[in-house]
Amino acid sequence: MNTYATPITRLSSLVLLIGIACCFPFAVQAQSSSITQISTVSERGVPPAAAPAATPVERSAAHWTLFSEGLVEALASGHDGVQQGALRMIIFYGDQLDVKASVFDVVRLYRNHEDDRMRRMAVVALGKMQSRWAIDFLTRSLGFEKTPAVRQTMQAVIAAYHASQHEPAPATPELQVATRDF
Repeated sequence: MNTYATPITRLSSLVLLIGIACCFPFAVQAQSSSITQISTVSERGVPPAAAPAATPVERSAAHWTLFSEGLVEALASGHDGVQQGALRMIIFYGDQLDVKASVFDVVRLYRNHEDDRMRRMAVVALGKMQSRWAIDFLTRSLGFEKTPAVRQTMQAVIAAYHASQHEPAPATPELQVATRDF
């Protein structure tokens, strides 16, 4: 028996789950609209106007709940590629998702990952989660961050969060620089 089959199978199942959750509704919609167009063209002889694509807001609440659960599991997976894909989905669809259960996994990525690009994505994802605790954590960590690109990303995320909440940013020297530069 192959001892490596179980982890690889589990990881591939997780990647497939995320892919299905992301792409399947779009594929089903595209397929059904093309069938409608074909039947409409053959009946009338004139092609119909293109049907607008579904926006993230048009997805059902159940879809977003399942998608959020899949992203939480992906962030806990420990696989860089799966985690990176999950961070991208959080950044893109952050307003519709409820992934606050994985805030500690994202903070762990920010603190422990060796790649600064992945750390920056984690910072942006923390901002998209709209978690007050995460923003307070970033504010406290700002003074200790040594990488300039990650530091600037943190400043921008903190400033954007406070602007979206219609509240003044904390009076720290690091954030005063951020509001002056942006």
